[in-house]
Amino acid sequence: MIFGVDLNEVEYSDGLPKNALKQSGVHKGTIQTAKLIEEGESKIIELLFTTDEEQKEAKLYLHIIDKKGKETKAKYKLNAICFLCDIDKDILIPKLMMTKEYDKQRRKVVELERRFYEVLHGKKIRFEIGVVKSYKNGVPKLLYRLIGILHYESGQTATQYRDNLPAIEIKDIKDK
Repeated sequence: MIFGVDLNEVEYSDGLPKNALKQSGVHKGTIQTAKLIEEGESKIIELLFTTDEEQKEAKLYLHIIDKKGKETKAKYKLNAICFLCDIDKDILIPKLMMTKEYDKQRRKVVELERRFYEVLHGKKIRFEIGVVKSYKNGVPKLLYRLIGILHYESGQTATQYRDNLPAIEIKDIKDK
């Protein structure tokens, strides 16, 4: 381990994790975890997304509530994810779960209690992701931007999927 980086998890050519998603585009995959991060008034959902094809990972952040306590446009993205994954928004409640995370101050992996949206775990979806490689203090870092959310099987947006749902005909049943 050098400078807190495990050399077994780094590609020497670009200094990035081996399993990091490095290409922009539309990717089919699974939401592995959906963690709620609360910082003051703001609420952020961290989605760990894994692609089906190459098992590459990307951490996507939905800033649901800003620092002033106001809802942001990311709420619409969360609504689209719920609709396309057939999840009722009313059951989208974070639950306390134990997780292992690397603590930078203690410089070791510790077990912590975090809040997760468990109903999103394991859901299949397509994400259109923009990937930008940047450097912070000379260390390469990938920044992900969630551009679009698509139905896993059909590749349609939430609006297209809703508009193409078959009509349901309700007939009155009258007593004879």
